[in-house]
Amino acid sequence: MPSAGFGTRPPILETRAISADIIQLKGCKGDLVETWLVLGEVIGVHIDARRLKDGVFDTFGAGIVLRSGGASAYVEIRRESRFDMVRPA
Repeated sequence: MPSAGFGTRPPILETRAISADIIQLKGCKGDLVETWLVLGEVIGVHIDARRLKDGVFDTFGAGIVLRSGGASAYVEIRRESRFDMVRPA
């Protein structure tokens, strides 16, 4: 069954929350804050075939925008910002 929005958005990760992995976070003084970390299991990945290039998701062609810190700061993933890094052996 297709996910809501399939074909109109970049890849959609279909997840299932695991109730045992909902964690209330603590502030810098160790006190509980009203912020939660929810971990989930990815149970399906839905990608519009037009977003694939040679069978691989086209990260640069997707127009991905991310939060970058601050209330209004965002950044777009662009081809010119790509770099390679050799993993240590």
